Amino acid sequence: MSKEIINLKNVSKVYSSEAGKQKVLNEINVVVKEGEFIGVVGDSGSGKTTLLNLLGALDIPSSGEISILGKRIDQMTERELCEFRRQNIGFIFQDYNLIEELTVYENIMFSADLKGLKTNKQTVEKLLAALKLGQKKDSFPSQLSGGEKQRVAILRSVLKRPAIILADEPTGNLDEVNTKIVIDLLKKFNKKYGVSILMVTHNTKLTEECDKVITVRNGSLEINS
Repeated sequence: MSKEIINLKNVSKVYSSEAGKQKVLNEINVVVKEGEFIGVVGDSGSGKTTLLNLLGALDIPSSGEISILGKRIDQMTERELCEFRRQNIGFIFQDYNLIEELTVYENIMFSADLKGLKTNKQTVEKLLAALKLGQKKDSFPSQLSGGEKQRVAILRSVLKRPAIILADEPTGNLDEVNTKIVIDLLKKFNKKYGVSILMVTHNTKLTEECDKVITVRNGSLEINS
């Protein structure tokens, strides 16, 4: 039986502004197990990004409990949350979030170095070659196509060996060919390393590749296996 990686119990998130209070998530409950590939869908403004931010320890709930890898992140300090993210969670964003001043190789090594991992240069170069990036390792992000940038971002995320990868519209800026490459990559790393992946997407076709789909609607969750 797969072990539990994430557990949200009666989690709500309320934002306050001059216009008043807005409840974005309303007493949601969800469990994610080791090695699950989960799609997250919903209309714009439905709460998908808020959910991802909570799961990524980038935000804390207004009420309820969030346990990740057996730890109550809703009770952590900001310093503890920062360290927890660095050690356990990988992020992949639509805009890639690569460091423009670093080469492809340096970008990939960055997260592993932050985590204090000893990474073999030959291993990284083999992975780059497998992803058709071998000739690009000394290039800067500005010299890459969108598909190449996203492959670098995925490799950077996976190389730090996270327990969880959170992908926010990772194929939103890509054409059909590069979308397939990126999804195949995520599925490969999901199966090979048993990493749990939650992927926010507007592309409902991509949810066919997922083990489970979470629909965020009016602050509530619907889960389809």
